[in-house]
Amino acid sequence: MRRRKALVAQRIEHARPKRVMGVQFSPGALFMELQLAANQPGFTQKEVRIIPWRGWLKLFYSLAAFSLILAGAIYIPKEILKKRQITKSENLILTANYQNRLWENYGSVFEPLISLSVYYPQTGYQNEQFLLDSGAIISSLPREKAAQLGYSLARLPRTTFIGFGGATSFAYQASVNIMLGNQQAKIPIVFTEAAGTKSILGRLGFFDNYSVYFNSRAKVIEISQ
Repeated sequence: MRRRKALVAQRIEHARPKRVMGVQFSPGALFMELQLAANQPGFTQKEVRIIPWRGWLKLFYSLAAFSLILAGAIYIPKEILKKRQITKSENLILTANYQNRLWENYGSVFEPLISLSVYYPQTGYQNEQFLLDSGAIISSLPREKAAQLGYSLARLPRTTFIGFGGATSFAYQASVNIMLGNQQAKIPIVFTEAAGTKSILGRLGFFDNYSVYFNSRAKVIEISQ
């Protein structure tokens, strides 16, 4: 009889809620939860394993590789698209990158300059920088270039030009050989008397023979036949 009472008291003691690490814990309730879980379909008792540090390292490498592939998939098509923006024409003979110039009160402004090879009788072809100007009737060079190109201004036909603001100046008609890409061409020009003038490519002999496209997206000037 005493033994039976002791067993009953022991079961009651085990069933009472206890506090573990400050949290109320009931062994009986835990036992009931385990029984309910065991009755669920597909339940199997498996050992809970802690992922080792090598597993976390592999996960990190996998995520890093995925990020690189994703970044490349975004960046590379943009670069390809940018290159494709340049005219895919068989008649494209010359391209030149945009050049910016810093102007007072205006900041950095795109200036349509291209470099062409001009033939000089004594030295052969030399690079000359030209300003593209569709508003100019004809291409022009400073008068000091005349002697280098084998011309005497006194023997050239003279014409009168009315410039900006109605200013009148004289110019001397001639022609020069240039290289456009791999093509040789001869264009009419004038030597201007005005001091400090730039080399200009105008309509006659240039814009009326070639297509000039300002590709603002690719920042490139394209010249086609």
